Amino acid sequence: WSISALIGCYLAFPWIVRTLSRADPWTALAWGVGVYLLANQTTWLLLDHPVWQMPMRYGFFRALPLFFLGMCLARFAAAAWIDPRLARWTLALSALAFFALQFAGKFGLASIGVIALIVLAAGAVPVTRPSKWVQTAAVVSFAMFVSNEVVRIGWFGAVDVAAAKLDLSEPVRWALWGLGLAAAVGFAF
Repeated sequence: WSISALIGCYLAFPWIVRTLSRADPWTALAWGVGVYLLANQTTWLLLDHPVWQMPMRYGFFRALPLFFLGMCLARFAAAAWIDPRLARWTLALSALAFFALQFAGKFGLASIGVIALIVLAAGAVPVTRPSKWVQTAAVVSFAMFVSNEVVRIGWFGAVDVAAAKLDLSEPVRWALWGLGLAAAVGFAF
């Protein structure tokens, strides 16, 4: 579902960019929040789930509101100046709030809100020492996001067959599980 949802979002990308490029940053931010809240309320009414918990068969419709919100956050972050000191404090406090919410088992709109603050704050903190490793990790993380499902299906399908045919022990299966993570990262590279 995730790859088909991404394809749909990427096909919508040019129209969303064109629309957002005409909006001032605060309007873009308001659109992102408003559209997401409207989509969330609609899915609660129609499916009795929030957007992020919609059944997988609604992949594109599940992904599009978050994709649009992310683009609106990017438009805001690119055009609005945020004081780096405020951004650092916002980043730290939002990260703490996110971990507290996750620890408490709260995965709803509050989590989405603090994730949005983390994204905005992280984008506003100036890079003082560029790192080739961080740049590479960012590219690999996106590649892994797109490719991990395919690698997972192939890797663990092969491991299941090998485990059944070769009667592999539990420690060997755990080792193969760990190698699956390495395979996903290697494939992303």
